[in-house]
Amino acid sequence: MKYILVITILMVQLLDFQPANAARKEYKEIKIGDQVPNITLWGSEGRRYKIKKSRGSIIVLEWLDYTCGVIEENYKSGDIQNIQQVFVVRSDVFWASVHSVSEDDDRYIKKEEVLKRTMADKAYPDTVILDNRLRAAKVFGIKKVPAFVIIDANGKFVYKGKMKDDKHNYVTEAVEQLLSEEEVKISETKIDEGCPI
Repeated sequence: MKYILVITILMVQLLDFQPANAARKEYKEIKIGDQVPNITLWGSEGRRYKIKKSRGSIIVLEWLDYTCGVIEENYKSGDIQNIQQVFVVRSDVFWASVHSVSEDDDRYIKKEEVLKRTMADKAYPDTVILDNRLRAAKVFGIKKVPAFVIIDANGKFVYKGKMKDDKHNYVTEAVEQLLSEEEVKISETKIDEGCPI
């Protein structure tokens, strides 16, 4: 089992550390098929990172909000953890949960509480990104959670939307297609239920 407090090696490979005084840069919203910019983000261990465009690994970004009932249901059912377990054991797939809640929002919780909740849910992300300024959410156009973004090994934005419905598990299918060196067949889905960011 991979515990978030000790997983750092893969994260260093995928996310480039930046000093605390690094210049802030605002990025425009990108679309499916665009290259992902080198966004500066906070990791759960307190460091500031940049997503690199190409590191040879598929990146899954799972947006969550621990006050959202839909997300609570997904974790209680084990749906999220079951998918995480399949992919986080692979060196060519990196899974990051993204907590996009502003510090002045009543739903905001500190990083220590985020980590406790992740452990309590027996979740298996490689890390949790603390997107307290909503910069990543804005870049990918995330307005409602739960939401998923997938970036291919070349740094291209290839999927955005919900995890699954009655017919498809979109996240699993997209990652498996990329691992088979195929194009993602369904690149965007509508998030029907959830909570606004």
